[in-house]
Amino acid sequence: MANTFELIASSTVGAGGASSIDFTSIPSTYSDLLIKCSLRTGEAAIYTDIDITFNGESARQWRGFYAVTTSLGTSTNTSFNIVAPATAANSTASNFSNCDIYIQNYTSSGVKSIGSEGVSENNSGSNFVLNMSGNTVTNGTAVTTINLVPFGGNSFVQYTTAYLYGIKNS
Repeated sequence: MANTFELIASSTVGAGGASSIDFTSIPSTYSDLLIKCSLRTGEAAIYTDIDITFNGESARQWRGFYAVTTSLGTSTNTSFNIVAPATAANSTASNFSNCDIYIQNYTSSGVKSIGSEGVSENNSGSNFVLNMSGNTVTNGTAVTTINLVPFGGNSFVQYTTAYLYGIKNS
């Protein structure tokens, strides 16, 4: 069955930055959600991780695969949901990371699965970050708000963008 993508909301960070990207009042008329991002933060690093929260919840389980430069690894955590790397201030000027975050069955009262992938690069050939992760959220309610936040208390910089799409079967 073919899927139909419909833009629900978009966010572009303006001058001065933003501490988070928030999508609110998400309608329950779709089967899945997709967020497409272009991210950069002001952190004094090459990259920073991005955390996702639904409805302000705290019950989560992150399992991820990542590659930093030439190192590969896996991780599991219950205090955050890493969904993407964001290019940061010490990377090549004007570079932004990209990511896709797919949220299955977001209206369910049960466990929600999140699949995500993202890439950040520093244009030096040896400094890149690849993040592929699987997350589960067990908040017991339909997703009505989504919050993306950079780790470390830094802000997203101007021109960072995120687009939220609703997906339904045609």
